[in-house]
Amino acid sequence: MGYMNTFEAIGSKVFSSKAKENGVDGILIVDMPIEESAEFTEQTKKHDIDVIRLVAPTTSESRIKKICNQASGYVYYISLKGITGANSINAAEVETKVLKLKELTELHDVSYTHMTLPTKRIEELSLELQTFKTYI
Repeated sequence: MGYMNTFEAIGSKVFSSKAKENGVDGILIVDMPIEESAEFTEQTKKHDIDVIRLVAPTTSESRIKKICNQASGYVYYISLKGITGANSINAAEVETKVLKLKELTELHDVSYTHMTLPTKRIEELSLELQTFKTYI
């Protein structure tokens, strides 16, 4: 995980090659919009490195579709609006968004964080997701 400027400074071709040599199989760049990632994505694909894409609670469905089409490995859903540690999670909204992600991607994994759902509902949601692995 890192920020775009680090990878841009190295160059996507060099980074992807060195990353593969060192056993990297996936990368999450937190500030890389899909519109600016074509070259990077092309290079990582050549080296069989997944590009994990982020989806926020405020991401529109049309944008989610674009993100899911370019994601590999898994989609990382940021389930909390605001800053880490805030106490403003909407469990029903998270559940709806994660199930929508299941509909919009063929990837088998969706990761989401900051969950405070009751344990029973987590189990039910995990069963509904079936082929998805959920990281809580």
